[in-house]
Amino acid sequence: MIDVNVGAALWLTQAVVPYPRERGSGSIVHVAARPGLEPAAGMATSAVSKAALVHLTRVLDLELRPLGIRVNDVTAQILDTAKNRQYLTPDLRAHAVTPEAVDRAGPASSSR
Repeated sequence: MIDVNVGAALWLTQAVVPYPRERGSGSIVHVAARPGLEPAAGMATSAVSKAALVHLTRVLDLELRPLGIRVNDVTAQILDTAKNRQYLTPDLRAHAVTPEAVDRAGPASSSR
């Protein structure tokens, strides 16, 4: 989970930073999850890896903002995906957010 949630975000950020740095502006958005902000029982691996992603996002923002590059995260409560759907009760599914809705939210709706 650490490799998937934090490693990928770090490696992708490192790969794309040269392009907005060259232009003097840009935005990078990572997708976090609520357990990264508010721990929940039974989700230790996911919560710890998402908490690390949230902190990585904040550190990267501090480091890259002087270069004109904003780094934010979008933190959905629950994502309604095919994989998650099997675990969601009808009540949870009613409050779930589709990945497409997160995509439309963009940087202006991020957690900071």
